[in-house]
Amino acid sequence: MRSLLLVAALSVFAATPASAFVRGDFDGGGDVNIADAISMLAMLFQTGAPPAPCADAADVNDDGALDISDPIFLLAALFQAGSLPPPPFPADGVDPTADSLPPCSPGGLLPFTTIAQGPDSGLVTFLQSVILDAGEWSTFWSAHSSDPLPAVDFASEMVVVVMGTFNGFGVTYTIDEIEVVGGTLEIRYTVVLPGVYLPDPIQPHHIVRTARTLETPAFVETTIALP
Repeated sequence: MRSLLLVAALSVFAATPASAFVRGDFDGGGDVNIADAISMLAMLFQTGAPPAPCADAADVNDDGALDISDPIFLLAALFQAGSLPPPPFPADGVDPTADSLPPCSPGGLLPFTTIAQGPDSGLVTFLQSVILDAGEWSTFWSAHSSDPLPAVDFASEMVVVVMGTFNGFGVTYTIDEIEVVGGTLEIRYTVVLPGVYLPDPIQPHHIVRTARTLETPAFVETTIALP
């Protein structure tokens, strides 16, 4: 039996770029073992099993597809002295071969860049949204603003939107943190309600760009009502 031991610890994943991974480390646990092969089989054949957190890590034989050949390759490497997984292995890194698999999800707090924030929008609605493709982004932006469409690279990025509509002066929406927690993408934002009411509605919003992830979004709102 051959044991595959990795030098990358779990903390390394949080510090490396979103595209960095160790091939075969399906669960991101910091080493490659039989648990990764079992998780791959569950993903492929068990109804309701979560998708691969990092598709490239699950593509053990680096053929650009996720199928039964990947856990078989890994089990052969673990127990039958088969070929070792292709790079990046055993240390984390980026995929040296091009394929159509989605980028790996980062972990921990995600940095983000504000695209737009303010009180006015062409959309009069309450909205919490994660936009993952260019077509949806173009449709949203054309309804939101007459300004030119901001560039977003949806191969590696996504857009997060929170917005509302109020008859109140000075209401603000602010995204505070975006964090990957297990299989969830927590988007924490604050709504400030000054308590000054107006006859015409405003549309406070915050729209940001951040690293693309595969986790299920969960929006967590904190409301501050000023006197």
